[in-house]
Parts: sequence; structure tokens; C-alpha cells
Amino acid sequence: MRQLAKLSVIAVVISTTSGCGWLWGEKGYFKDRSNDYLDAKQAPLITVPADLQQNTKPLDPLYPIPANIPNSTAGKDFEVPRPVPLQIVNESKAFSLQSSQGVQWFIVQQPTMQVYGQAFQYFQQAGFHIDVTRPTTGEFTTSWVKPSALTSMLSNRLLAIDPSLTKEEFKVRVRIEPGVSSNTSEVYTLVMVRAEDSTADAAWPAKSQNASVESVLLDELMANMSNTQAMDSTVSLLTDSQVESTPVASTTAVLSRDAQNMPVLVMNGDFDLVWSRVERAITTANIKIDDMDRSMGAYYVNLAEKADGSSDVGFFSRLFGGNSQAKRDARAERYIIKVDKVDNAINVSVQNAKDSSPAAADKAEAILKQLKDNMN
Repeated sequence: MRQLAKLSVIAVVISTTSGCGWLWGEKGYFKDRSNDYLDAKQAPLITVPADLQQNTKPLDPLYPIPANIPNSTAGKDFEVPRPVPLQIVNESKAFSLQSSQGVQWFIVQQPTMQVYGQAFQYFQQAGFHIDVTRPTTGEFTTSWVKPSALTSMLSNRLLAIDPSLTKEEFKVRVRIEPGVSSNTSEVYTLVMVRAEDSTADAAWPAKSQNASVESVLLDELMANMSNTQAMDSTVSLLTDSQVESTPVASTTAVLSRDAQNMPVLVMNGDFDLVWSRVERAITTANIKIDDMDRSMGAYYVNLAEKADGSSDVGFFSRLFGGNSQAKRDARAERYIIKVDKVDNAINVSVQNAKDSSPAAADKAEAILKQLKDNMN
């Protein structure tokens, strides 16, 4: 009871003396230090002796004082403005390529029925014959087809990535499922392969029997849907007569120069789509791809050889060993076509394969022009 009385007396004393400066004032025990920074003094910069300035870097202030802070005339009642809240921008890729445990698919920011129609139309235009359609479940199946029966661009790309397809045929099952988020879809393909003279028609496997064909079909379908989406969102302010007299300007790829004044191909869009478009351009240009590294954004190409397996070596040179591996290595022209994301764009450049240094400007420009012509 006596202890409680002491605490009560202390509480009364504190409450009655709350206005006293010795306790709460500017010089009180519980001082408000929120404005102490206004009394801070700026110290002079460190000066380096003249005999040491040649061997030292310029000293920049680590904590420079901003120009918009209050000056010495500001009073103690100055309130520090609150920071401006960050603007949260919800940026979602229109297309996202996915892969897990040998299964490939891509996610598109569109409703399922819309994606089904676009995929159905693409496979028809590519040369496939649709065998079975199930719009209610988002599936359709093609009949058996040889690569030579497809469009030249798709056929060349398939044969370049897998030459054994010349003696095979395949069919594809396409499935579009609703995505996890609303108004999104997941696109899957399943590829079955057999010999061209076979009549076997087994059940669909759990995974595609040719992952390379599946990867190419997904890339082509994704690029086609992206182009369709871009065309649908384009608005023209020209009259009909102006449209007829105005040449079509390609905005897919622009040949420019980087900060080092080296040729570079500037493209807009998702990295996966640009990576796919560059591969198709290399294949269409009949340039051989020795290797590729998706994580590094690099295509390793050899300009001395063709993607379709043909060669400029004459008959007699081949007959007398002119096409041996040693001779092929001697005349090889190996470069790296590099795909990099820079700010809000994607740059395509050319490097020497030996040391990854920038290729000669004239050679790089010639290669990039060739890619641009086969891309647009």
C-alpha cells in the first residue's frame, strides 16, 4: 500500500510539472531531437596535396546535400515533407514461355476461346489438316503430315533443327486451358512422330516424342499470336488514298548504332518472342547455327556453311578432301549473334566467336541487315 502511494505521488508530480521546461522543453531531459539536423554544419571538402593529385581519383562527396532542402533561415517549426508514394505499375507479359520436367507450354493474357480461335487458324494457315476438334474442351488434333507439306518457313526451320524429319511425319494435339489468373490461358502441344512409310497410329504419349518440333511449334504459334495482337491494336489515321500511296513501314526491327557506334538491331517486345524471331531469321537466311545458349542470349553461327546442309565447295574439292573437317574448320566464319535486353528494348548485336569482342562494323552491319530482311 505504501509503494502504491509513492507511485501515485510521482504520477501527480509529473502531471503537474508537464509544462516545465526542465523536463519537456527545448533544453529539458526529454528533448525533441527531430529538428537537430537544422543545426548541422557543412564541413569543408577534403583537399588532396598537389603532389598526390596525379595518382588519386577525384573525391566526390559521399552524402551531398540536396539543393532543395531549407536554408539556414528556416525555423524550427519546419516540417519535413513526406516522400511521394511509389506508383505501382502492374506490368504483365502478354506471353510467357514455360518449361517443367520436359513439358513445354506458354501462358497468354487472353481468354481461352479467343486463344483457341487464333491457334486453330494458325495451324490451318501453316499447312496442317485438322482432324478432330473439341471447342468445349479447348482441344483440336491434326492429321499426320510431312514437313514438306507445311509452309516453307516452318518446314525449313523444322528441318534445320532436326534433319531426320525428312524421313518422318508427325501429328499434333493442341490443348488450351484456362490459366490461374482470370482472362489468361495456357497453351500446350503434344507431338507424335512415326516413319513416313508407317501406318501405325498408337495412343497419344504422356510427353512429346520430339521436343524440338514441339519447341518450334510453340515459338511459331506464340509469334503469330503476338503479331496478330499487335495488328489488332494498331490505329491508322490515314485516308484510303494515303494508305495506297504510303509504303508499309516495318517497326519490328530497326538497324541503329549503340553507344560505341557499333551496328545493332533494336527490337521491341518480349524477350522470348524476340529470341524466337531471331532464330527464325537465322534459319530463313540459311545460316547454320552451331550452338545456342538461351540463358546467355547467344546464337553461335557459322557463315561458311548453310543451314540446309548445302555447301559452296565444288565437286572436285569435295572429291579430293576439300570438305574434310580440317578444311571446314579452316574456312569457317564463326560469330555470335547476341540478344540482350537494354532498358525497354532488346538489342541484337554481332560478336567474334573467339573472344566475344565486337565484330567488325561492316561485317556486323551486313549480318544484321540480312537478319532484318528475313525478319520483317
